[in-house]
Amino acid sequence: MTSDSINRTSTPDRSGHRPEYENVLVSLDGHTEGFVDFRPYMPTEWHERFEAARVHGKAVFNRAEQYFARLVEAGYDFSFEIESETGFDPELYDLKLTPEERIARIDADGVAAEFIIDGFGAITHDPALAHETTLAFNRWFADTYLRAAPERFNAAVVVSLIAGIDTVVAEIEHAHQHGVVAIHMPGNPTAADVTLPHYNHDLYEPIWRALNERNMLMIFHASVGREKPMWEMDDSQRANMAIEMLTVMRSHETAVAPLLLAGVPERYPNIRFGWIESGCAWLPSILDACDMHVHGMIDRPDRRLDMLPTEQWKASCFAAGPLGKADVAVRDRLGVETIMFGSDFIHVEGTYPNTRAKLTKVLADLSPDDRYAICTGNGARLLNLNLDALAQTPAAQQAWSFAHP
Repeated sequence: MTSDSINRTSTPDRSGHRPEYENVLVSLDGHTEGFVDFRPYMPTEWHERFEAARVHGKAVFNRAEQYFARLVEAGYDFSFEIESETGFDPELYDLKLTPEERIARIDADGVAAEFIIDGFGAITHDPALAHETTLAFNRWFADTYLRAAPERFNAAVVVSLIAGIDTVVAEIEHAHQHGVVAIHMPGNPTAADVTLPHYNHDLYEPIWRALNERNMLMIFHASVGREKPMWEMDDSQRANMAIEMLTVMRSHETAVAPLLLAGVPERYPNIRFGWIESGCAWLPSILDACDMHVHGMIDRPDRRLDMLPTEQWKASCFAAGPLGKADVAVRDRLGVETIMFGSDFIHVEGTYPNTRAKLTKVLADLSPDDRYAICTGNGARLLNLNLDALAQTPAAQQAWSFAHP
């Protein structure tokens, strides 16, 4: 499952239901521990600065964690329409697992393969340190998860938008060389640097070319993280923390219109753009608005689109993460081939440790074809997974009550 092995031109038909693989559950949303110590994977001269940034990142997260805990105490449920049995345990956000320990846990939870996203991490405004941290992540992931079980894991690395476009392009190549298949950027670029334009700007064309040439993914994620160093959870002004939390949980939505109206997926068809851990019930209204506004783009005939934004979405985009019934209800409008399950492990608001029971509840009314697409087929196609190998995992040996209704 390395980046140079992905060849989407030879993938099977998107609707292809393979009953022999129905028990292979693929998760497109997992996380490392919150604050991985990358110092063993970076030059010694960066260790002190990295540790200071890691301490700072923990402080920002602690402020967000306390805010989140107050919402839970007030009775708000963030477990995607599924009641959580574990409750809110902030220690689990920084749960440290070896690859072997993680495999044991996902096997017990019935998950055969995972796409892992960098944790909250060391937060810095120093472009050079951000770059060194990105390179260290690639080395660390290759040396741990890809060394232990390349058929079961891959990842998205946070790229250093604050360091400039040329640096990001170099980081894309470094990730590709280390077998990492995706990059992670903020949904709104101003979360990295307030001077940056949005993704419709020509500034980002080298990034799109680099990803397109390597058949890589670009993802946005609903969270506080090191790709968003401008967010500090500052309470110096009225409602600041509430506004920041609201923004951090919704900013990924702002990337949809700039990318699709600028025709980025149309012009760079080898890239897959993913929105992770945000559900997808919010998407139809945005796509409908984009389809409407594209008809006003007549001032530059050379920039007219051959594909409507909704068509670009179905061809090149996806939404993944824990799903509620409202999310799967829009599958016909988005295209069921663009919706993928993700457990959000190790985070407490996800489906672990009762993933299959929770999925059964949410997907009970879907056809076997749609369930297979969301739980198995779409993720396997996106990451070019070896389903024969995954079918032999302990996770896939578990029976599933709705596999043969």
